[in-house]
Amino acid sequence: MTGPSPSYSEELRLAQVAFRREPKFENLTKDERNLLMGIGRSSSGFLGSMRPAGYARGIVGQTPEQVGLVLDRLPLQGPVTLAEATILLNELTQLKGIKIGVATRFFAVKRPDLFVSVNNGSNPQLAKILGGREVTTVKQYIALLRDVWATEWHQSDKPADKDEALLWQLRAALLDSALYESV
Repeated sequence: MTGPSPSYSEELRLAQVAFRREPKFENLTKDERNLLMGIGRSSSGFLGSMRPAGYARGIVGQTPEQVGLVLDRLPLQGPVTLAEATILLNELTQLKGIKIGVATRFFAVKRPDLFVSVNNGSNPQLAKILGGREVTTVKQYIALLRDVWATEWHQSDKPADKDEALLWQLRAALLDSALYESV
């Protein structure tokens, strides 16, 4: 989960470096956009590999401004309401080929403190937690977020210890490591 590549924390660290260097998605390098999507040399595929998402890969590679119109509006820090998340996720999933898995991966790598990636590896465990249904829609994802954000561990104060603080900053995205099962 932590340590040098490949690890969840290293992949999220590289994503944060990319977003801080260049806040506009379309201006990121192709390698950085591929990392954010979970493909390419820099990605371990943790948080969901989007290799099978052909249309989405085309958008990210050829017309990244389409994704940027939405993703750029998600702040890199500070509060995000469920209403704001709903609007942005609905807009992003309106793009052909960008389903909930791709959209939530983008949100999780940009804001690992708030968003969890929903993918083929995590959805079976999520279904067990959520009464048998996988998360396939924005509405279901927002219900999941509402539950996650209401937990005591998510609402806890940032720890003073450096290592604990790092994990706290990645806490929602790291749920993938607990939920993931090989498919």
